Amino acid sequence: MNRNFPGDKDSNKHEERIAAELLEQIKGMKTLDLHSTNSTDKIFAASSDIDQKKLEIARSSCASVLTYHENPEIGTINSFANATTVECGLQGSKQAKENAYSVLKNFLAAEGLIDEDYSRSDPELFEVYETVEKPEYDFVAENFEKVEKGDVYAKNGDTQLVAEKDFYPVLMSSTGYEDILGYKARKVSEDSS
Repeated sequence: MNRNFPGDKDSNKHEERIAAELLEQIKGMKTLDLHSTNSTDKIFAASSDIDQKKLEIARSSCASVLTYHENPEIGTINSFANATTVECGLQGSKQAKENAYSVLKNFLAAEGLIDEDYSRSDPELFEVYETVEKPEYDFVAENFEKVEKGDVYAKNGDTQLVAEKDFYPVLMSSTGYEDILGYKARKVSEDSS
């Protein structure tokens, strides 16, 4: 269903019908969207934009990082609802499952839905500003670690991708996407959001 939002209740595609129905069901609710990734084992939150409601969801999840990327064409739930996605770790890993359980439990407790101890985070904000096409390259840097101007961040044989200016990789992976390598972001202070 991911990337099928906002969906279409009259579509011939099952996922598009379910996406439209789900948006109707969660209208006005805080929504936590749990995922796993091929790019990093780090827990982080992602949203299409930053507003107080989405920031509060990220804080309740206890994610230490929140990325945002205004691109409704991607079709993710957080572009069309009061939702924040949390990437819980590497796909298929035991750690990602444990992280997802921990994030969900913390979120439910922070929102007053279960009686458990919880923490709220004050996540670092990263604004995604560019897509790196080049899916045939091997990513050699680290997500959320600064790549400085002149640094090599991906290779394909003897060919290298060299940073034209400082940036932070987000969701960059040699195996994460079929059509892109990932995204470039800038770190922003909470005061500027």
